[in-house]
Amino acid sequence: MSDQKYEAANFEWWDSEPKLSLFQAVELALGREPSFVGNDPARLAGRAASLRERIKAEVEPIDPGRTVAYLDVTGRRVEDIDPNTIMYSRDSLRQWAEAAGKRESMPAFFPEDRQEVKAMREDEDRDLLAMFGLALNIIREQGDPRLETDSGLTGRLAQEAQRLGDRSGLGSTSLANKISQALAEVEARKKG
Repeated sequence: MSDQKYEAANFEWWDSEPKLSLFQAVELALGREPSFVGNDPARLAGRAASLRERIKAEVEPIDPGRTVAYLDVTGRRVEDIDPNTIMYSRDSLRQWAEAAGKRESMPAFFPEDRQEVKAMREDEDRDLLAMFGLALNIIREQGDPRLETDSGLTGRLAQEAQRLGDRSGLGSTSLANKISQALAEVEARKKG
């Protein structure tokens, strides 16, 4: 089994595609960006293989694919359907996922569900900003004159992040922006 990392699917880009190949449908259903670059056998193993067989058996294709001919390992000519040419409509994949009880685990076919989750995350982000802003106000009330300004808070938070070995991008500019956003969120909640 490969430990290759897959790129997360850009669902918004794929939402405009009315039909998907079998390969694209499987990759999107698994939350992975369909790509043949760096393709390895692990892509065809495990869940992907199982899902591929289920889609082939349970979803009616809009294009059954093209036949290709090749020589097998014994040198015998074999004709088979190229699975990358089998095409499915987005609507039929959506209906199948719904009927199979996979709506939550296959967001690729349900953009409206992703919008709800995105809205919930935005609300959670605003709540976290407000909590951060309240904590900053408490810190300022401690009486340390170095922490009375946004730049003083930024410097102190950057020092603490560095002391703790935080390498998550909490540089001075990022912290200054978050401090401004957090304090603005607290002020907005006071007014509203």
